[in-house]
Amino acid sequence: PVWFLILPALFMLVMPMWAMLLQLFFGNGSGKSWLASGHWLLVGVGITTIALEVWMLIEALIMFPKVKGVLEHSSDNVVPQAATESS
Repeated sequence: PVWFLILPALFMLVMPMWAMLLQLFFGNGSGKSWLASGHWLLVGVGITTIALEVWMLIEALIMFPKVKGVLEHSSDNVVPQAATESS
């Protein structure tokens, strides 16, 4: 059951991307954008951050159908290695 993770995950991906796009291309209310003002290091970091976010979304969309319904093994039933060797 991962349905309860969707809304926070979308929020945590969309909000930083939105803020980064606004700073990169439109600027804030009191200043120019990073592109217009020539802050090239910030432009590089911003574009890299956006690219990584898009990559994470693509990877999640590719992997989700493959792992849907697959559960990890529980560690509750695992017997410690030392206990099996001494028996």
